[in-house]
Amino acid sequence: MNCVRLYIISFFTILAAACSEQAAPDAPQGVKGLWRLSSVSHFNGFLETFDECNLQQTLRLYENDGTCYEVKTLADANGVMIVPQEHISYTLNCVDDTTYNYTENGEPGPFWQPADTVIVTQKLGFKHQWIRLKASEELRQAVVKAFETDANGNYTGCQVISSKEQNLEKENSSLQSLVAFCMLLLAGMGIYMFWVLWKRRRISNLLRSIRDESNQRPQQVNVALKQVEEDFKKSDYYIELHRRITRGDRLNDEDWREMEYQLKKAYPDFIRHLLTLIPLSEVEFRTCMLIRLSVPPSAMADVLHRDLSSISTIRSRLYQKVFGKKGSSHDWDEFVLSL
Repeated sequence: MNCVRLYIISFFTILAAACSEQAAPDAPQGVKGLWRLSSVSHFNGFLETFDECNLQQTLRLYENDGTCYEVKTLADANGVMIVPQEHISYTLNCVDDTTYNYTENGEPGPFWQPADTVIVTQKLGFKHQWIRLKASEELRQAVVKAFETDANGNYTGCQVISSKEQNLEKENSSLQSLVAFCMLLLAGMGIYMFWVLWKRRRISNLLRSIRDESNQRPQQVNVALKQVEEDFKKSDYYIELHRRITRGDRLNDEDWREMEYQLKKAYPDFIRHLLTLIPLSEVEFRTCMLIRLSVPPSAMADVLHRDLSSISTIRSRLYQKVFGKKGSSHDWDEFVLSL
């Protein structure tokens, strides 16, 4: 029995999932489509309710041409049988915002629409409340087909969507979702690969530009720059900085700013070239400055408050970012010292 109940829930989820539909602002509105009987109010005050888990449901399909088909659905483990109940001719006209003229088979009757998803009809003192369903075209056609007649003029009824067919529909839906996901994944991978190739080409061009700039520099300029570097390494600032680092002194933000300033004076192109290649985090930038100052890795770890393995990882990771291949921390140090 639980399986059957799960089946009927699945049936209405796939074919007629409860959902509000936008109606035109002018009446007659909101009637066209499929409706499920949710409750019946008896004249003595008794309220009978029907939830979507019931094995038997009453549905109404209102068409644009003034035709209404009322059916019962009977569910079991094999599928859902649609049993025709009444073929109704209806009219619905708006008198004002809250009043409607409604007839069924020429007989007038009360009609209310408290919400776009709810209508109430009354017949023989019983109020029937209907909940809108968003029906699939397959279910709509099945309801209409249930009213076809045989040679004796009897309704044939219609068996719709067996559990096997529903499972197949679910599988098809899952397959479509999987295909869509794969297409999005492939598109994402394509975009990522394009970005990676563009990035590598850009860095390659920058490295070539840096080499060309160095190779085309006049010999006199190279000699002058070498002298500036030697004077810098003999300067009071350089000697005192190494003394502080060796003692394990903590460097504050002002010390790091001063270090950057001194490096720009001693190596005019170093920081410009470095920051042109890739964006650097604060710790990565400070690691590169310490490399250019010939600070050993163990002292870098102390100054940056990292363990030695982290300093090694930072340097090897930077090499891979720039050159697109694995390299050692020593390889990165040599590159930084060449800038």
